[in-house]
Amino acid sequence: MTAAPNDTTRLIRLSEVTHLTGLARSTIYEKINEPRETGGCFPHPLKLGNISVWVETEVHAWIADQIKRRNDEAAAPKGTAARKSAGISAKSDPHHRNAKAGASQ
Repeated sequence: MTAAPNDTTRLIRLSEVTHLTGLARSTIYEKINEPRETGGCFPHPLKLGNISVWVETEVHAWIADQIKRRNDEAAAPKGTAARKSAGISAKSDPHHRNAKAGASQ
């Protein structure tokens, strides 16, 4: 998520990053160190002397990616975990591949 600076590149402080994301300071730094597979890959800050700043467009891109992940997961077919949490067994679920086999036993 690196972008070349341009006339509209804006650097933002941690307080604005927490405001944009709704995340606490400690959570932001945890997400910076998370692996990509677990939804990590939060933009790394730039060090300017003794302060850290973020590129605003990178933070917005991360937020957009989180929304896309949520939408993709919502559109995915529900698996065994979803059936279990809803209290549906494979035998009682007519759409499950083993439903007919379970009924004939």
